[in-house]
Amino acid sequence: MEYLKVKCHRCGNSFHLYNRDMSHEEKPPHCPHCLVQMDKTQWERLIDAYFTFAEVNKNFRKYHTDRGEPLFQVELLTEKKYVKPEKIVLNDDLTGRTGAGMCKESCTEQGYHRL
Repeated sequence: MEYLKVKCHRCGNSFHLYNRDMSHEEKPPHCPHCLVQMDKTQWERLIDAYFTFAEVNKNFRKYHTDRGEPLFQVELLTEKKYVKPEKIVLNDDLTGRTGAGMCKESCTEQGYHRL
């Protein structure tokens, strides 16, 4: 069974959305922890993406069974840490180039990330 794990960056908690929750007729979901609601346009795009991934995985299983094709399963993973834009600079002080995506300070000490 496919499901989505949604991380709310407002409160820092996560919640799951299951196949039964995925409908364009349904209102966009809200975080059950802080009650902030997802944007309707993003909700509709998420539904489309969810069913695309579910169909691809279903076809992998079907074609493996019916045709003997190699079996695959696809998962979409996202970086665990959201990096706030103000923590990223586009000037690389080490090379003098712009657009290099250098961290402002030590990544491990301050939570900044190199692009």
